Amino acid sequence: MKCELIRDLLPLYIDGLTSEESNREIEKHLKSCKECRIYYLEMKGEIPEAKAVSEEEIEDAGLIKKIKKKRKHRITAACAGAAAVLLLAIFVLLPRTYGEVKYEDITLSYGTRENKAYLQMTIKPGHEIVFSGETNRNGTYFKVLAATRILNNESDSMGWEDELGTKDSPCKWTLEFKNKILYFENGELIQEKNK
Repeated sequence: MKCELIRDLLPLYIDGLTSEESNREIEKHLKSCKECRIYYLEMKGEIPEAKAVSEEEIEDAGLIKKIKKKRKHRITAACAGAAAVLLLAIFVLLPRTYGEVKYEDITLSYGTRENKAYLQMTIKPGHEIVFSGETNRNGTYFKVLAATRILNNESDSMGWEDELGTKDSPCKWTLEFKNKILYFENGELIQEKNK
């Protein structure tokens, strides 16, 4: 029989409520299984006498504790070192956003070439522009969200071109910075608005 089944039957066996056949199986199992025999004796309140522990065994136990403590310290130190390296990588290697971009942070060029209007934004070296935009029937709207620091010293440049429109339906772009909004029609700056 399995140990789990025997342990479930032991309270009934101790109270004399199990059948003769069950008693034989339980007794047979208790003779062959030390763990269940100890469990049975503990249930009956007949715990076997504790053996005297030798001085050598006490020293061995102390040595094992010291080894476990050293291992724990090493693991803690290794985890702390790994965390420090990870934090260093995050702060040094990954780009850092420094906030919204002001109009003065960008070099802007715009105009017309042949039958197209163009708009070009360039940020100082070592940074790249982060922006969002949408186009609808009223034109294209760009919001310059931030600039992130990058690992090289190249300038980031973004540009757009679109077909020139008519006076009634011009090519329109709106460019929003932290401190200013610019409105363009057919490649010409028509209005600047401070925020």
